[in-house]
Amino acid sequence: MNKRSETLIDRLQHDFKVDTIGYGGLIKAFYPKIWKQIDWLQEYPQADIQITYEYHLRNIGMVNQ
Repeated sequence: MNKRSETLIDRLQHDFKVDTIGYGGLIKAFYPKIWKQIDWLQEYPQADIQITYEYHLRNIGMVNQ
């Protein structure tokens, strides 16, 4: 899952150059001072985006029918 996510982010940043996930919107909403200082179209392809996961197993061995 991690490799597939990294590949997706890399292609969005470098091949398509689009922020479809909305990182720019999060920066604008939560860090407006930083947003005003940067050119997101220039910064996005070089942004170091780290992905983390959190899993919660609810039931082990159960099958829904």
